[in-house]
Amino acid sequence: KKPINYIVWAIIALTIPLVANAQTSALVAGETALAAPAQTAPATTDQTVTPIVEPLTVRKATAEKNLRAIQAQFALFATRTQSTIDRLRAKNIDTTKAQAELALTNTALGLSQTNLDLFAKIVVTDDTPETDTAELKLTLTKIEESLKEARAHLINSLTELKASVETSIGAQIQ
Repeated sequence: KKPINYIVWAIIALTIPLVANAQTSALVAGETALAAPAQTAPATTDQTVTPIVEPLTVRKATAEKNLRAIQAQFALFATRTQSTIDRLRAKNIDTTKAQAELALTNTALGLSQTNLDLFAKIVVTDDTPETDTAELKLTLTKIEESLKEARAHLINSLTELKASVETSIGAQIQ
């Protein structure tokens, strides 16, 4: 019963969309000048509305923090899934497909970690011109893609585990 409950909860937890996607997509979309919805001061008849924009360095730091949190959460899920696979393998349940998907998860997580380290090394200032943020945007896109890939493989791994357990229980009943 315990492995099935863990698997169900893990699948539910992984179906939650990426949290950082909304906060980092502004950099990916090329909106480095206006990454967040503009907050405006109340307009009067003699004033123009001036948008309040977070500096690029703040947006980069926020994106890095959020992406590292997601990467750490997925790494924790992968570790828990590996321990579940080990316990099920000890009970002679076939976990080959789940293990293969988990290996792909770990590969994608390693790639995201490498790209996060590269992202952290990119130096930007608040007055960095739009044309100089291409490397930042490209790295950010790579990080998001590898995290999405890791998420997909992790879900597949858990689905395979669930199917293996159900097949094993079905074989024991017959």
